[in-house]
Amino acid sequence: MSQNTWENYFMEGIGSDKGLIENKDEHSMLICFMRNNASLYHNGNGSECSLNYDDIRFPDCDKLKISPANPSINDEIKIISRECYQVSYNNPENPVITDNILNTYDNSIILEQYYNYYDENNTNGIKMLHPAFDTIEIGNLNAGEYSVELIIHTIHHGDGYTDTVFYDKSQYLSFVVAHTTSRFPIDPLAKWKISDISWYYDNEGSYEKINEKYEYFIDSDTTIHSQKYYKLFKSGIAYYDTPFYYEKVYAGAIRDDDNRFYIVRKDQNSAVLLIDYNLELGDTIRSEIGYGSIINKIEILADGRKCISSVPEICGGCCSTITLLEGIGHSGGIMEDPPCYHIGYYGHYLNCYEINGELIYQTDIPLVVDCENFFSSVDDLPGVPNVNIHPVPATDMLSVDILNMPDKQFFISIFDITGSLILTREIQSNKNEIDIQHLEKGIYLVRIYNEVTSNAYKVIVE
Repeated sequence: MSQNTWENYFMEGIGSDKGLIENKDEHSMLICFMRNNASLYHNGNGSECSLNYDDIRFPDCDKLKISPANPSINDEIKIISRECYQVSYNNPENPVITDNILNTYDNSIILEQYYNYYDENNTNGIKMLHPAFDTIEIGNLNAGEYSVELIIHTIHHGDGYTDTVFYDKSQYLSFVVAHTTSRFPIDPLAKWKISDISWYYDNEGSYEKINEKYEYFIDSDTTIHSQKYYKLFKSGIAYYDTPFYYEKVYAGAIRDDDNRFYIVRKDQNSAVLLIDYNLELGDTIRSEIGYGSIINKIEILADGRKCISSVPEICGGCCSTITLLEGIGHSGGIMEDPPCYHIGYYGHYLNCYEINGELIYQTDIPLVVDCENFFSSVDDLPGVPNVNIHPVPATDMLSVDILNMPDKQFFISIFDITGSLILTREIQSNKNEIDIQHLEKGIYLVRIYNEVTSNAYKVIVE
């Protein structure tokens, strides 16, 4: 190396105290030299050797920074500090850090650093800023919001003519520790549309009957045990002897973490592992949904999600295949028991999964489901009429049109939101007009039924 590229010394195979090709007259300093991630040389306390260029290149001088920039619960978190002091250009007395104190109170982190600064720096009129780096190892943190206060204690040592002075300053930082990112994170605009189907038979044959239709949706988020969850609600219609409509019923709180679903049910305070999408062929399910079943098939859906099929380890009761749908739920919904379909179809079925109105998944079981009109249409099961109710909202008259009038006898009933029966009549034609002038404004249910099947529709009266 030429004499123009070093000031005080040079190091074989490394460079000089100024850098590599920097001129000795430049305001430069070799901070660190590393090989294979090992520090071979450092100028200072060595903490800066763990930093990359972006970490060192702060836009201003005194600075706090979190590393990595967007930490998750699996990251080893570090806090990087940089304090700048004026030092003599020709004969610098660089500040020395003597101690670090770390205290953590819940989600608050308090750091104290002690620096020694020597007044000999003031004897030369030409000054330069010296950045003093330090890296504080924090380690793993739970998901949540955190605040950091850094208190810098500086001991300004006199030069024999001036007294030693103590002074403090503080810096502040806030950051969020996220859950580990899943391949397909839960989307707050998602909707899960689910049917509860029962199977039975009589002298005339076997039937599948829809008992209930509902959808899950996310209303807001919440924090449980320092972790972010989405609040899950459901709205739907129950088709029983007295059908009723329910709206925005709290079902629980859900979060995804590292391709796993966790649920806190509405009547519980702790989370359980609901579904694990990291399973491979031959693995045994140890999460709540499908516990004990063995993975026997993995397919990839059109958008890249895994469709994981399994069979029960021990067959008792329902021996159907359990299908896990990555980032969605499973073939029966979210927290519902898996469906059965080895002798007809019964149980809960995830009919549709949408994000912001876009259909992502639809069941392939042989039941015709209209995902766009999930609550207003009727599944095309044998003997079930296709009904069109209008106008919506209604005021004086309500028209009930039967588009495929079945041979069997059907009835129509109207219930108020409390489930009280308003009227009942037999359907005798495909065009039915009902006088509703006497009804108060509100939500009503129109039930079309016979001894085999029953379907209900929400109607608004204004």
